[in-house]
Amino acid sequence: MKKISMCLSYLQNKFDDRYALDVAKKIGVDGFDISLFFHDVRKEGDIYQLGEAAVVKYYTELREYAESLGLVFSQTHGRLYGYAMSEDDSEAFIKNSEYDALATKILGAKYCVVHTPPITWIGDGYTDEELFDINTEMFMRILPFAKKYQIKFAAETHGDSKKYSKMEFFGYVDNLTRAIGRIKDHKEFADHICVCVDTGHTNLTVNYGEPSVTEVIKRLGSLIEVLHLHDNNGQRDEHKIPGTATIDWRGVMQALRDIGYTGWYNLENDIDHFGEGFEVDEAEFSVKVMRHMIENY
Repeated sequence: MKKISMCLSYLQNKFDDRYALDVAKKIGVDGFDISLFFHDVRKEGDIYQLGEAAVVKYYTELREYAESLGLVFSQTHGRLYGYAMSEDDSEAFIKNSEYDALATKILGAKYCVVHTPPITWIGDGYTDEELFDINTEMFMRILPFAKKYQIKFAAETHGDSKKYSKMEFFGYVDNLTRAIGRIKDHKEFADHICVCVDTGHTNLTVNYGEPSVTEVIKRLGSLIEVLHLHDNNGQRDEHKIPGTATIDWRGVMQALRDIGYTGWYNLENDIDHFGEGFEVDEAEFSVKVMRHMIENY
């Protein structure tokens, strides 16, 4: 039986992690995708700043609370950006990633999703080889944590950079494939990296001549172990409910079957499209839509 999980970072941010878990239980998901990127070792009073013991205590108690609800953690979402922006940002990125890996292990999840270095944040003045080198360096610095805690970092597919009106470098599927290949050449860490297909991000790359979401899934194949499922109009990263915009979801579901995908069907659509007070209803409907797609597409 295919299992559904959902990211409810909106509720994590607006309320707290336990409230988000309560909602996850109510809407009928099998698992929870928890965002860790809110935490930062530089943030006064944050559990990451308080150190390893605080991280262990917090996430042990949170896992126990999830278990009391009958929920498990499908995956976590680690760093979005920071590496190569400045020396301070890079060092914070590494330390935060260490705690992300630790939290992922404590929660019982296997995967921590992380963004490859986006030009939107690090700048557009790099050659292709420099961007490959920055990405390799970043992963080689965080993958020892994945090995230590026996998890995997999942590199997320990118879309475009609105700031520079062009594609994100690792939004090109061939660039991402090459980047992952370079890291897997380091055999010590080859089993600790994979790909998270973000359907919304990938749909934005079609405007730049890249393949459809369906074709990208087929091309990445067995590298894909994690999903971020949401929809958009092909112009903006809207994080809509699957089936409410332009992605071919029948094609996506068939492609996932074709590559033998056996992981979580994880939703990452926003739940505030209809305004305050309707978030839980929107989240619940999202889950119903995904179950319908899994069973009928």
